[in-house]
Amino acid sequence: MGLSKFDRELLSRCLNRQSGSWEHFTDRFAGVMMAVVTHVANAREIRTTVMDREDIVSHVFTVLIEGDFKVLRAFKGNSSLYTYLSVVVRRIAIRQLTKLARKQRLEREQVAQEIDHDFPLNIGEEGFDDLLESLDAMSSELVRLRYVQELPYSEISKRLSIPENSIGPMLSRAREKIRESLSDSEI
Repeated sequence: MGLSKFDRELLSRCLNRQSGSWEHFTDRFAGVMMAVVTHVANAREIRTTVMDREDIVSHVFTVLIEGDFKVLRAFKGNSSLYTYLSVVVRRIAIRQLTKLARKQRLEREQVAQEIDHDFPLNIGEEGFDDLLESLDAMSSELVRLRYVQELPYSEISKRLSIPENSIGPMLSRAREKIRESLSDSEI
């Protein structure tokens, strides 16, 4: 199936920067773009959040408008616009998801290096909650998100609205405070 008349007109209006055309374009194709990104992430077994996928779709739209709609102007009309955009989105998604997977791997490696092997493993849930009470609210939530929910730094940063590069030092201070609490309780 080739380019439909409706899509040809919509594309023409976008390329000519007619009022409201870009909003109509994004409304029409955002769903298929999200579906392609989700499919690529699942096929490559890359764990993503809705926000990760939305960020990738947003990046796709940015790429589409760069250089005076260079990518859209390259469309020859030999296929449907959906097909063309699916290929473009897939290629961009692969690049973005590869970067995300690399970042997640580095975070996992960083956590593996941070693990305190002397940390007691026989603390029950109640004892764990008691230890967290020795921390301030932010540190307690940070420890829960990182070590209980096993979230990456990027997600913790978004949820707690703190800079990603401050999470490691905050976790170190929280672990130190927990160690002090354990030492105090053993005396």
